[in-house]
Order: sequence, then structure tokens, then C-alpha cells
Amino acid sequence: MKRPVTVLSGFLGSGKTTLLNRMLKADHGLRIAVMINDFGDVNIDKDLVVGQSGDVVELTGGCLCCTIREDLLGSARSLLTSGREFDYVIVETSGLAEPLAVAQTFLVPELEQSYRLDAVVTMVDSANIETCLERNETAAEQIRCADLLVMNKLDLITPDDVDRIKARLADINA
Repeated sequence: MKRPVTVLSGFLGSGKTTLLNRMLKADHGLRIAVMINDFGDVNIDKDLVVGQSGDVVELTGGCLCCTIREDLLGSARSLLTSGREFDYVIVETSGLAEPLAVAQTFLVPELEQSYRLDAVVTMVDSANIETCLERNETAAEQIRCADLLVMNKLDLITPDDVDRIKARLADINA
């Protein structure tokens, strides 16, 4: 059985961890393995944490979370051989990561037997995306390679801003 993998991307402050926490709290019955770049960058909701052992944090609902400190390929291998039961994997990238490289890791023959790349989801901080795009090419790359864009913080902008930002996002990734 190939386990689906979703890469969760987005520039700094876009709301990746908020979305991740909501997905972990949802009543979907899935045991989700979460791989994150660094616990210092990600604040998993303390109400979800059951215990910690090395680089693995056990979460409620049978989920687990492990850090990616050096090598994503090695972490994905270790997850398979850990003996832990999981149905789904979410890889939360750092705010400055290029998600395409992360996604391609799961397409190598060794991992392709056990994992299926489901999607690259990019969170967009609607209130700050235009500034991010002007200052950092990584923000555009994160948008460009997404299968799904999630516009966040819409309450902080006007309807006209929403239309303008949607058009700009469509220019980068139709």
C-alpha cells in the first residue's frame, strides 16, 4: 500500500502550522505522520502532544511528528522502518524552502514503492504576499509548483485586494 504524501509549503508567516494543527485535530480517522524541518520553526499545538522520544513527537489520534534535520530521504526511510503505523504523511517545509525539491524526494524509486506524492499545497499570506513576491523569488517558486493554493488572512484585505491577488497568483500558477 502506497501512503499518500502532501507537501505543505508557504512563505514565512503564511499559516502553514495553523493549517497543520487543524488537520491534526480534525475527525478524519487517519493516522498522520508529520515531517517538519525544525521544531524551533514549528509550534505544534501543545494539546496535541502526547510524548516525545528523540526526533519523534507522538501526537493524539495516533499521529506522529518527526524532525527533518539533515536528510529527507533518510527520514522517509526511517519512518517506513520505524514500525509505527501511519496512513498519510504531511511534510511541512520551512518558510524559505523550495517545495519542488522536497516533493521530488518521494519520486525516487526507493521511496516510490511505499509513498505516493499526493499534492503540493502552498499557503498564501494574502495580506503580505505582494511584498514577499517583490523581495524573494522563493515565494514565487512556492506558488509556481503548487497543486493547490490556499489564500489565508483574507480578513485583513479588501475584496478588491482579493481580486488583484488572485489575478497575480494565476499569472504565476494558473
